[in-house]
Amino acid sequence: MFKTRCILEKVSDGRQITLTGVISAGRSEQSVLRLREGKPSRYHAEIVTDGNQVFVEDVGSKNGTFVNESRLTANQKIRLKAGDRLRFDIEEYVFRKEQVSTTDAQDPTVQRSGESGTLFQRKERRPQAWIEGINGLNTLWIPAASLPEPATVYQIAQQSVPNATLFILSGEDAGGAFELRADAKASRTWTIGRQNDRDICLDDDGVSASHAILRNNGLTWCVIDDFSRNGAFVNDRKIVKRYLKDQDRISFKPVECLIRLPSSEAGSRATDSREWRRVLLVCAILLALSAVAYIIYRV
Repeated sequence: MFKTRCILEKVSDGRQITLTGVISAGRSEQSVLRLREGKPSRYHAEIVTDGNQVFVEDVGSKNGTFVNESRLTANQKIRLKAGDRLRFDIEEYVFRKEQVSTTDAQDPTVQRSGESGTLFQRKERRPQAWIEGINGLNTLWIPAASLPEPATVYQIAQQSVPNATLFILSGEDAGGAFELRADAKASRTWTIGRQNDRDICLDDDGVSASHAILRNNGLTWCVIDDFSRNGAFVNDRKIVKRYLKDQDRISFKPVECLIRLPSSEAGSRATDSREWRRVLLVCAILLALSAVAYIIYRV
């Protein structure tokens, strides 16, 4: 299975910091992210990671915190998107997301000498054949130790999954994956849209604030269009509600996704479908026999 790793990559030297929890950034020795370039404030900003979402907040710095060259006001907090450029005074970073295998036993995070508390990742060379997201950022990447062959997003999505998983194939979060943990004894829904309170937040132009709903009811899955402006599509067909099967392609214009379902669920749905066909066939035969008996009786 895969998980998302959120990182900041320093523009000047390529070094990376893994983002988890709350990270303080500033000139102070107590800062987790120690800023050394330009004239940053002692307590310059905070970076907060919540699941797969990362927020940056300026805490009243003198020379400013900038996202894509737009300065944040004091105590303003905004959500970062893959590929955003984050600058503290003149020290600049790029925000990235990477998909890594949870089976990879090696931890590529190392401590930078001379700066306790600041963790960076070793920069690893990636084969050019491996897929890159928008502008070469937001890479969906599996460590070579876990996958000997170059892979595309679609190839990775073909691997078996322990839980239902929605793979993001295009858009701002291309290469991301949302694991959908369902309960076979109870129904559950996931909201999809641009609003930050959506269970699956897709921050792309063309995606409505409340775009669609994914629903699981035991062993069945369906997607429902939530009166979105640009519609929801399953296998290139516009839908209002559609039951899903393994490897269906779902589009929330312009974001395209692929849903993978565990083999046990896919097999159970197939078995369930066959059982229903048998029941309908038996009912049809019984109705036909009843009609014949009625005709014979009347004659």
